[in-house]
Amino acid sequence: MKIHPAISIAAIGIAAALPLLFSSTIMRDPSGKPNAKPVEIDKKISPTPATASSPQIGRLEPVAGIQIAPTPSKREQVLRLARSSSPMDKFSAYKIVADCVASKEKLIRVFAADSDGPPEQYMKAPVDNESEHCGDISPAEIVQRLQWLDEAAAHGIRGAAQQFVTIGPDGHGHGDSDARNFEWEQRALRHFEAGARHGDVYSSLTLSDRFDIGGVGESNPSFALIYYELAAEAYQREQGKPLRGAVSVTSRLQSRLTKEELARVPELKRELLERSTGS
Repeated sequence: MKIHPAISIAAIGIAAALPLLFSSTIMRDPSGKPNAKPVEIDKKISPTPATASSPQIGRLEPVAGIQIAPTPSKREQVLRLARSSSPMDKFSAYKIVADCVASKEKLIRVFAADSDGPPEQYMKAPVDNESEHCGDISPAEIVQRLQWLDEAAAHGIRGAAQQFVTIGPDGHGHGDSDARNFEWEQRALRHFEAGARHGDVYSSLTLSDRFDIGGVGESNPSFALIYYELAAEAYQREQGKPLRGAVSVTSRLQSRLTKEELARVPELKRELLERSTGS
């Protein structure tokens, strides 16, 4: 916590004045002469030590008839969120389990060199109940986290599409078969589209870049411009200031379009925003 300079200076002044205050009042008699004898404290009015029967400051006594509910375990928190119909809750469930997985993968990187077995065997092992990050989360929740993330990303929850494309089809950031990788990439693109429609800046910028350089097949300057405009608009709403470099990037993307294509951009943008998240 930062302390305002004025408060700090005032505090120093008070501390410096305390010795002068005591020396000019307590340590002087009515005549103004300094007292030779130290001030004695009357022991009769000293506080009585707390006994077993007396109340103690800082100790909460139980109230009759009131029971304190136990704190839910990690697994109970995850399952409660996962059962919710809210995509945001499912994303929250994913993030709790993802924190557990990240801690286990860190152990893999540290200890895998000392083992002859494949690193995957660590992820299939039971999770340590004493783990700060995992608690009582089971391997079943580690597998199910991908489903919760998929549902959240399909509904455009901010940040979900980015997580989806990062963890990959195996759930640990690694590729799979060509067919599985292609399916995952196509699904990730749909999630980015949902995120862009719901104001996710990262999703919009990702799609703008891919349509600009042709990362999703042939390049499409019109869609590159539309998604960049969506990113700039969302950033302005969130941060209250323009996206850095927005003017130059917009100008460059517009220069790639003919007058006819540029005139159709508002209509294409409106159609894109009207699509349902399930498309």
